[in-house]
Amino acid sequence: MERLKGSDGKFIKNSELLKRWQESDGFDPTKYPSRLLKDVESVVSSISQSSDTFAEDFEVALSTIQEALQVTERLSQEDKAAMIVSATKDIVERENRTEAADNAYYGIRHEALPFILGSSFYVRSGRELARALESDETLSKYDIVGPEVDHDKFPTLSSVTPAVRSQVLKRLNEFELTGYDLTDEEADYETESELDQATVITYGKKKNASKYLADGSIETARMMSKFNRSVPKDIHNIKDVLGHYDKHNEERKINTVKIDTNADNLRVLPINELRLGHQDNGEGLRLVDQTVDLIKRMPEDEQPQLVTVSNIMQSGFVHHQAKKRQTLAMGLETENSQYSSANAVLDRLRELEKPVIVSLGSDDHAIAYDAVKDIIREMNGYIRTGGKENFISYYESNNLIQDESFQTHLKFYLENVIPLCYRMGRRLRTKDEVADATDGELNYSEYFALYNHIEHGEQLSDSLGILPEVIAENGEWRDGLCFVDDYNLEATTEGGSKKVNYRHSMAFSSETLPVNHMKPVLELMGGLAANAAMDKPDLWVNGRQQQLTYLRGALALPGLWDTAQSLDSKQYYATAPGDPSRRSNIGRRIPSKPMIDMYELTDDGRTRQSIISKEILDKADSLPRTALFELCDMQIGSPSARPDYQIMYLSQMLEKAQEMPIAIAVAGDIIHGHLYPDFPEESQDIGLVKLKSQKAHVKDIISGVFDMNDPVIRTLAENIIDVVVQPGNHDKIMRPKFPNNNDDNIDYLVTEFENVVGKDRVRNEAIFDNDGTPVGTWIARMHLGAYSVNVAHYHLSRGKFGNGGLPVKDAYDRVKGLGEKSPDLLIGAHWHNPQVANYGGIISVIGGPLAGQTNFEDFMGLKSVPAPTVTYLGGGEPMTVEFLSPKSLIGEGVKYGGYAPKQLAEEGFKDDPNFDPFKHGPYQSDDLPKSALMKKLNMQRRQASQLVKFKSQLENPNHYDAKGNPIQLNEATRRAFEIAARKIATQQ
Repeated sequence: MERLKGSDGKFIKNSELLKRWQESDGFDPTKYPSRLLKDVESVVSSISQSSDTFAEDFEVALSTIQEALQVTERLSQEDKAAMIVSATKDIVERENRTEAADNAYYGIRHEALPFILGSSFYVRSGRELARALESDETLSKYDIVGPEVDHDKFPTLSSVTPAVRSQVLKRLNEFELTGYDLTDEEADYETESELDQATVITYGKKKNASKYLADGSIETARMMSKFNRSVPKDIHNIKDVLGHYDKHNEERKINTVKIDTNADNLRVLPINELRLGHQDNGEGLRLVDQTVDLIKRMPEDEQPQLVTVSNIMQSGFVHHQAKKRQTLAMGLETENSQYSSANAVLDRLRELEKPVIVSLGSDDHAIAYDAVKDIIREMNGYIRTGGKENFISYYESNNLIQDESFQTHLKFYLENVIPLCYRMGRRLRTKDEVADATDGELNYSEYFALYNHIEHGEQLSDSLGILPEVIAENGEWRDGLCFVDDYNLEATTEGGSKKVNYRHSMAFSSETLPVNHMKPVLELMGGLAANAAMDKPDLWVNGRQQQLTYLRGALALPGLWDTAQSLDSKQYYATAPGDPSRRSNIGRRIPSKPMIDMYELTDDGRTRQSIISKEILDKADSLPRTALFELCDMQIGSPSARPDYQIMYLSQMLEKAQEMPIAIAVAGDIIHGHLYPDFPEESQDIGLVKLKSQKAHVKDIISGVFDMNDPVIRTLAENIIDVVVQPGNHDKIMRPKFPNNNDDNIDYLVTEFENVVGKDRVRNEAIFDNDGTPVGTWIARMHLGAYSVNVAHYHLSRGKFGNGGLPVKDAYDRVKGLGEKSPDLLIGAHWHNPQVANYGGIISVIGGPLAGQTNFEDFMGLKSVPAPTVTYLGGGEPMTVEFLSPKSLIGEGVKYGGYAPKQLAEEGFKDDPNFDPFKHGPYQSDDLPKSALMKKLNMQRRQASQLVKFKSQLENPNHYDAKGNPIQLNEATRRAFEIAARKIATQQ
């Protein structure tokens, strides 16, 4: 990546670039550059160097120019022009001149001469000619190019020699502003007899030639002439047609952006839907500012390696969607104010000294759409003069869009103009604004100058103030910034690579705001994967929908608007048609809160989301950094269960307890149970048909990992501050179906965890009837610091029937239907696929299972993704949700308890040769390789299957104080601070 840096090694801010350039030696923005002939010499030299030999045709021209360089300060503009023309006269007179000579002639007279004269000369000459054509019935070449020219009628043209005048006319004719023909011989004539005096000069073929000349819009006409010469190749056969398709397909490909993280992960900080200028986005901008300070305080290995920004600016709504202007904040109504704001935001983000990708959003397209309408008007001869003439009616707007060059300029505006404007912090200036800024020296819009510079290689005038250093191609890194219109990210990490596809909008339109906006995205991804239509990336990122929803392989970023503000706004500000705040509030029925979601993909298979919002950060100091482990969907008794993964996950709890306090939320479906008639056949192969046997095996696993005879484990278990145990449908639904089953299939878990952490830290949540009788409930509540957490197997009852779309979306109904303050975090399970959603600032998590694919999931076309889930809270940091993949579990292994490699070896268990943890599962046939861990598990499974007696636990699983009230939940918080204090004391 190319980055401009100062002497201190830091990025140079865009706002400083122009200042530094203006302060450099020899620059005066009010004058035309003094290096004109030097530039001409460069033009001629480049032409000569492009030929095989330094052609003799250039010698006279070059020697004349080099001689003129010695007397540059004494020469007037007119003298310099005459010298340029005379320097090429020998080329015109040469017989059988070479192609290189013709190129030199054209380069000097058609490119260098106009540069010497300056655009204001052509503007004044054009106006003089326009007045003469309007007033005179006839106007011959001789009247303009002859030795005696009416000074009063043509004051500008009369100031130069006839040969120079002829070149000016020839240039105007080339742009179809005059209707005549002037040969090279006539253009270089010396006597009156050599010029045809009878030829009449008229307006050219261009429809609005008189307007261009009268207004001095010579540069506009010049650009139009070049554009009109770009005629596509005629189509004669199918190969010609395919050629056009091939060129188009290559052009429309999304940019691939490549970075090297120099780490074992990819961590991205997306700033999405900032919409600078919109009245509801001030708090979002405040959050961005706060986030930069937060990132700066983080250790380097926790900071993002890449920052992305999308839909950064709202638009001024000049022509398109003009009714939305009432939603713009005061002082930010204009494009200039918004571009300046965007520039300041980009400078602020680059303080992190990380590369920044800016992806254009739907509002950037609206800005371009507006601007190109004005460009097409000017190209069609419509000269903006202010007032009513700037209004575009619907009829005219429709005609402008139909112009054959509209799409060409729209593409150019998106890929070149908007990135440049973001870098400069201002929009491009109109012709009149340029003329005012240069005292009439330049009289053309910056757009046409930029278009000719990029498309035709023409030099930009220094007086425009457009720095070549800030002009970059779409997808090109410059000064730490890369501008794209959607992108495919390829990140090289220490362990391989990561691919992320970003699409700002994957909906029917960028304006739609459905509640479940991920449904079409996920179905499309499934179709692409099933048909192998394209390589599946590690992550699809969607930026347009302003809500955060995550599923393995898909991420929709949250937005930075606070739509609740529009609910407390006067009608004028709150009723704009099409306003996204209004659409969100009415369509989704939950006000959106500003939020940033930093995501991370690691080489060892973990996926993390760090969720940043004001509400979360306000509570971040109320708790030491604490890990909340969700244990769910173990499905012991099912062939899909992965007890090996379960043991590795439980072991990781102990590992994490070395670093920080931990809490455990048991969210159900720990056993497979008797859920459907085919259950016995399904579980027969692994010998865990009885519920007693399933629970016995679970007890073995928990007690085997949390071996309280080990003093190290006893010490680590003291860092477990809170455990809640809730049933799932597999645990709880058996009693009505099997009347003889008298076991409560959750009490045994309470007892097992009480054996680990004590009775005062384990709860099986209940609610109370009017008489105080405890009634079992599906929902448990945890209070960790200022965070309120709800834990349930599924958010709403309909989720258990397998319908209703994404289960994480059930939290949406709970959030909008409770009628009271909702918790900060909702933890659920059941669907065997990890998900996270944000509804009105409330985070909803569906934890990943500890089981693989089932027959039922195959039948339903669902995919089980083993990914146990950890949520990190407090510590002054964002809330972070982490999903652990089988790869990460296997990589960590087992460090503690009865399943640690050392203990397994002492018991005589060892890995078979050729054992592969990614190929060989715990329930495969005996002739396949097995690990030492699987061998011990198989032994325990057989023992559980042969169990005859089962001791029922009769203790009340709920814990109350002396007065019969539930234990105060802030006890967990107190314990967390005690653990953190002990850790600090130990480190000191």
